[in-house]
Amino acid sequence: MPKAAPDDDLLKPTLDERYDSATVAAGGAAPWDPESMVFATFFSLPLGAGVLYAINYRRLGQPRAALFTLLGTCVFVLGALAGAWWLTVDGAKATRPYVRLALTALGFITVTLLSRHQKGPFRAWSNAGGEARSITLAAVLAFVGNVLAFILLAALAVWLTDGSK
Repeated sequence: MPKAAPDDDLLKPTLDERYDSATVAAGGAAPWDPESMVFATFFSLPLGAGVLYAINYRRLGQPRAALFTLLGTCVFVLGALAGAWWLTVDGAKATRPYVRLALTALGFITVTLLSRHQKGPFRAWSNAGGEARSITLAAVLAFVGNVLAFILLAALAVWLTDGSK
């Protein structure tokens, strides 16, 4: 009599491949704790925050998520710059507080979702014996780099508007 195939769901793997400790460890360097990233990215502004989350995805062995995070960050920053330009050029002063509030809320929601998405793979990496890397230096560098990028963009905008007169 042939053996019946096991149909017990208890023995089937249930974890997503993102939680495989071998996949997570393939990122190389130690990742940052996603919960500490929420506070650090608050001060590193949108561009710096997106880059930090993309780096952490890469360290967690998820290059596709890192690419999507980086592309999404670029789209978000370009949209924010376009919104700032629109408010400046069109002089829509009445809507400025609402736009700022919407951008802040969107940034907070995005950071919260990214941290939740990274929490599972980070927990798998941590359960495999890994220790989180400190994010303090990276957050300071992201903040400084983001401020420098916005200063350059502001200088470019001033140069372009003065050149049109």
